[in-house]
Amino acid sequence: LGGARGGDSVKLLLTHPVGSQFVRQALRAFEDAGLLAEYWTSIARVPESSWDAFLPQSLRVELRRRSYEEDILSKTRRYPVLEAARLTASRAGWRSLVRHETGRFSTDAVIRGLDARVAKRLRRGGIDAVYAYEDGAFDSFLAARDCGAERIYELPIGHWRLGRRLFKEEAELNPEWAGTLEGLQDSDEKLARKDEELRLAGTIVVPSQFVADSIVECPGVSARVNVVNYGCPAPAEIRAGPRNGPLKVLFVGSLGARKGVPYLLEAVRGLSVELTLIGPKPGMPCPPLESGLREHRYLGSVPRPRVLEEMRAHDVFVFPTLFEGLANVLMEALSQGLVPITTPNSGAGGIIRDGVNGYVVPIRSSEAVRGALEELSRDHDRLIDMRRQALATAEANSWDRYRRLLVEVVSPVGVVHQ
Repeated sequence: LGGARGGDSVKLLLTHPVGSQFVRQALRAFEDAGLLAEYWTSIARVPESSWDAFLPQSLRVELRRRSYEEDILSKTRRYPVLEAARLTASRAGWRSLVRHETGRFSTDAVIRGLDARVAKRLRRGGIDAVYAYEDGAFDSFLAARDCGAERIYELPIGHWRLGRRLFKEEAELNPEWAGTLEGLQDSDEKLARKDEELRLAGTIVVPSQFVADSIVECPGVSARVNVVNYGCPAPAEIRAGPRNGPLKVLFVGSLGARKGVPYLLEAVRGLSVELTLIGPKPGMPCPPLESGLREHRYLGSVPRPRVLEEMRAHDVFVFPTLFEGLANVLMEALSQGLVPITTPNSGAGGIIRDGVNGYVVPIRSSEAVRGALEELSRDHDRLIDMRRQALATAEANSWDRYRRLLVEVVSPVGVVHQ
């Protein structure tokens, strides 16, 4: 970060409302490098609390996702009011309060509320750089520009214009699934803020070349774009014995058209495979989805340890997404030795080599997904070899590697962009 100002160490502030897995890895990277001064979020807590026993199970699971290590917690600043209200309203079924964008306690309200608080903090000075994410950087970057602080922006998913084109095409092709395409619901104001965040950024970080290429959709972006692939957990061991029953196929993700679920359900129709689906249902009714879930094993939303457990019990991970950045769940599947079947739009280009450690198939191609599944069902030796290749890929793309590369990208930032 261009060295110390006035001989002092660099002070970086990172902000994110919920602390996703890639956010936690960035926090660890910056903390270990001596860069992290403050972390701003909504709810943060110690891993275990004496109050946990008095909370409903669903709330305990949610709060465990908001726990952090002590050294990160010591630098954490919380703004929990809106997020606590959102969680309460969601569980109570008060839909108007959490309605997309317009609800008083919507996800957008939570993100923008935190962004405003961070902007206020930046104007007090003492911070050299702010690291922010899509939708939560606009006010912070304006304040950082005024204060002469660096503006580092992470775009975790492809640019919205590319996504919107794909979603409109999908709504025409599969109108029964159109209600699951939440990306079509964003207002013009929200989309304009997304573009302005990119233009305000001094440095841009993305998880894949797919995302980097999509940024050309936004005019006026002058910042350098740096690709830093997300990482994988430590590789697990796989069973390599004789085939016992049909091919076990897993999908994890939100159960909508963006993730390619219509094409997955079509691909397995009539195949001798066992399909398990994990993930939340869309907010809108979707009859073909409900029909498909009745035909297969559906677990709903489950905690991450259970997801990894299910991965270890399966052979193949099918993720035929239309629009992504680089999904953590895809990297986790590699780490558990599953053979991935995904698309170029997953962001896994350069990580998954078609026919070697997985399959990269065209978007909207049930036939290609089906062909890959049939090949793996017929050839057990090929399945085992590809699973071993998946584990080797996970080892080469660890979170340790991600943290090192992220610090290498951020550390040289030294020119104040105004």
